Amino acid sequence: MDCGHQLVGEEKACSYGFLFQSITGWGVAELVETLEEKQHSLERLMFQQTGKEFSITPEETKTVTVFRIRLCSFSAKARKTF
Repeated sequence: MDCGHQLVGEEKACSYGFLFQSITGWGVAELVETLEEKQHSLERLMFQQTGKEFSITPEETKTVTVFRIRLCSFSAKARKTF
């Protein structure tokens, strides 16, 4: 995954660069099977993405497949200044 993209530069072409943040990892994907755990996972995901609390109904929960990733290892890097 990566984020924090920003092209930075001056007047000359060779003075341009790119700011970023990234994370790479290895893990095991597991199917989330119980309705309650799927519902909780979707509500937490929506909060993380929007900052708002949502109540996801069982009917809505049944329409999606949810996987959990158990991380075995990861690394991250960033270029925040130019």
